[in-house]
Amino acid sequence: MQQCAHVTGEPTLIYGAGRGGQLILGEPRKNPDLGLRPIGFLDDNPRLQGRVVHGLPVLGSSTGLRSIIEAQPISCLIVSSSKIKCDRLG
Repeated sequence: MQQCAHVTGEPTLIYGAGRGGQLILGEPRKNPDLGLRPIGFLDDNPRLQGRVVHGLPVLGSSTGLRSIIEAQPISCLIVSSSKIKCDRLG
């Protein structure tokens, strides 16, 4: 029996739930060899908080990243937009 790509791999957050993040989401779902399993989005837009985007929840903003990581294992963070400034990444 073949496993589905969305249930295997390293738990991964995508920073940015906009168009770029949605495009990035498709690649790990189509390519299990990447070893990534997207579990949710991180986005600083308050209108997106608590929403579901392409089947994944927007878990919070960058200011809540620490509590998100404490609540569930996250192995990888993919930054989906060049609009996200370096001070935010720190």
